Amino acid sequence: MKFHLVLFIVLVLVLTTNSSCTKKYSGPTPTIYGHGGIALSPEREVYPRNSDQSILYALDVLNADGVEVDVQMTKDSVLVIYHDNYLDDITSGSGCINNSSFENIQNLTYLKDYKILKLESVLDWTNKRNKKIYLDIKQYNFCESEFIDFTAFNSALNNTFNAIDNLNKNNITANCRDINILNEIEDDEIYKSFETDDILLGISFVIAEKVHKLGIRLGTLNTENVAEMKNEGIEFMIFDVKTNQDIKTAGNFVPNEIITDNISATRKYFY
Repeated sequence: MKFHLVLFIVLVLVLTTNSSCTKKYSGPTPTIYGHGGIALSPEREVYPRNSDQSILYALDVLNADGVEVDVQMTKDSVLVIYHDNYLDDITSGSGCINNSSFENIQNLTYLKDYKILKLESVLDWTNKRNKKIYLDIKQYNFCESEFIDFTAFNSALNNTFNAIDNLNKNNITANCRDINILNEIEDDEIYKSFETDDILLGISFVIAEKVHKLGIRLGTLNTENVAEMKNEGIEFMIFDVKTNQDIKTAGNFVPNEIITDNISATRKYFY
């Protein structure tokens, strides 16, 4: 009797182990980016979004394939990493990045203990690690209620790229919701991504070779519009992925890339 009980327990353990090790996803593995470093959502921000600790932890500890960061341009055309529309939101400063000089920006405290980073620094980190980077371009100055100078942005982007030794531009994607700024970017070695909720419009831009791929919010997708993209051979990135259910739902669409607020769970699911 005891022998049968022991055998039953061993069998249950074996089956449980095999089940837990079974890969949940059988499609092509997408490129996994950390959102603003580890995460952008407040409930998952171990370190502040776009901070050096958050970015480096995502790359070196959680082993993300890359990071998504938010890019804004200062008044004197320096590109920095900052998500929010106003400095007042989470810094000791006030106003907008676009109306401030870099000298002013670099002296601000960011959530008490952090500094706003230059894009150049973050590019250097990802390049040395051969990791990918998704540049989410903030194209609007909310203080002035106007778009930034796209030509100046293109020039600032080129200057930033030129400052990095042996930069692998194949690891860089420039993403924006405004097609005009993407059209202004002259560098043809990087990838361009159009972020949109209008998937048919996005498809038309890819077909017209204005951009290379699309960035789509998870809640915008359904089987029909995903089928349309795949029929046209269009690569797409999914963002707004936070929970385990979000990860599973995103996996059902078989994306090329995912920007996630839960790197560990996303890697576990896809690998």
